[in-house]
Amino acid sequence: MAGMVEIPHLALMIAAALALGVGVRDKPGFAAMRENFLMWRGLWRQRARWPAPLTGAFWLAPALSLASVLLAAALTPSFTTALPGAALASLPLLAGLLGLSALAPGLALLEGGTTAGGLALGWRLGFGVLATPILFLVLWSLAQLAGGVLIGGISAEIAAGAPLAPRLLGLLALAALARCAPEPLPCPDHAGRARAAFLAAAALRRVVLCSLIADLFFPAGLAGTEVAGWGIGILAWVIKAGAVALAGSALAPARPATRRPSPTLLSPELGAAWALALGAALSAAFARGAA
Repeated sequence: MAGMVEIPHLALMIAAALALGVGVRDKPGFAAMRENFLMWRGLWRQRARWPAPLTGAFWLAPALSLASVLLAAALTPSFTTALPGAALASLPLLAGLLGLSALAPGLALLEGGTTAGGLALGWRLGFGVLATPILFLVLWSLAQLAGGVLIGGISAEIAAGAPLAPRLLGLLALAALARCAPEPLPCPDHAGRARAAFLAAAALRRVVLCSLIADLFFPAGLAGTEVAGWGIGILAWVIKAGAVALAGSALAPARPATRRPSPTLLSPELGAAWALALGAALSAAFARGAA
C-alpha cells in the first residue's frame, strides 16, 4: 500500500509544478497552464548550443538540481503521511535536499565566469548565511513540540493540539523571511532540456515548500493508509498548499528581484524574522519544559 501511494503522490507534485510553478502569471488559470505547457514543449524540442569550454560542473548542475528536489518531493507528504520514505522524511534531510537543489545552478554560474553571475551567487549566498539560523530556530521549535524531527511525527503532534504560540511565531518568521528573500538563482547559460531541468527544479521546489509548510503548520486533512481517505486528503492538500502559494505570491512583490541589490543584506524584515524565530524557539522550549 505504501508503495502504491507514492505514484499518485509524485504525480500530483509534478503536475502542480509543471502547471503552476513557472511561466506566464498575468493570465487566468487555464490560459497560464496552456502557456506553461507550450513553454515546456518548446524547451524539450529546442536544440541546445553549449558554450565552450565545458567542465563536469556545467553538465552536472541541471541533473543535480532536479534529482535532489525530486527526492525531496518523494519524501514530503502531500495528501497522506503513509509514504514509503516516511521513516526518512526528517527536517534536516529535506532542508539539505532543497538547499542542494537551490544552489546547484551556482555551479554553472561559477563555470560561466561572468561578473553578473558571480554577484548573483554571492548575494544569495550572503542572504543564506543570515537566513539559515532563522530557519534552524523555526524548525527546532517544531521539533521541540513533537520531540523529534520526522515530518509525520510533527504533523501528528500539531494535529493533536500542540501549543499555538510557537507555531504562530514560526509561521510569521517564515513570512517575514519570504518578504525579504531574493529570487532564486537565475537560470545559467543553458538551453533546451538542460534549461527545462533547471526551471522544473525551481517549480518543484515551490510545490515542495508549500506542501511542507502546509504539513507542518496546517496538518488537518492528511490521510492515512486507507484508500477511502485519499479523496479528502487530496482536496485538503490542494486547498492548503494553494493558500500557502497565494500567500507567497502576495509577499513576492517585496523581493529584490527587479532592482539592484543594496550594499547591505540587512533589512527590517530580516530583523523581524530573527526576533520572531527566536520567540518561537523560546516559547517551544518553555512549552516543552512545562509538559
